[in-house]
Amino acid sequence: MSSSRLLPVACAALLSLLLGCSAAVTRPEHAKRLPPELDRVWFGMSLAEYEKLHGQAAQDLTMSFRIEVEQAAPGGDVVRVIYYFDAEGDRPLYEAIVEYREGVDVQALARTLYGDPNDQETEWSFPTSEGFTFRAWVFEQKIVVMGTLPGTEWSE
Repeated sequence: MSSSRLLPVACAALLSLLLGCSAAVTRPEHAKRLPPELDRVWFGMSLAEYEKLHGQAAQDLTMSFRIEVEQAAPGGDVVRVIYYFDAEGDRPLYEAIVEYREGVDVQALARTLYGDPNDQETEWSFPTSEGFTFRAWVFEQKIVVMGTLPGTEWSE
């Protein structure tokens, strides 16, 4: 096949690939508050939605009320992320624990993300347009974020 015939085929294949990869995931408003490493998750997404975006996940079922999914070594300053999905219904995501490598000033990072603590002097709490509260706090080298989704561990 001549190069003049291959060019349109190659361009069409490339365009198809680019369009397929650029399908943006629509995330709810509260997802903007999540640490940047969690750019493809949101509270309330089902375990099935998570696996559609991230692939099949190994699940820890130690606790009867939740399913734990670990993402090891996602890159950058993050050592791992642990996600908590409710064990019932659509299995919604309601908490994520982002663990940073030693040497990262996690408290400063949290203040950059959320400003000065506005709840209990060391935590952050924000209402969401989705009807639940977004909460965050620092524990050791981790930023913990969660949503008070109805029917989950942290529901109000």
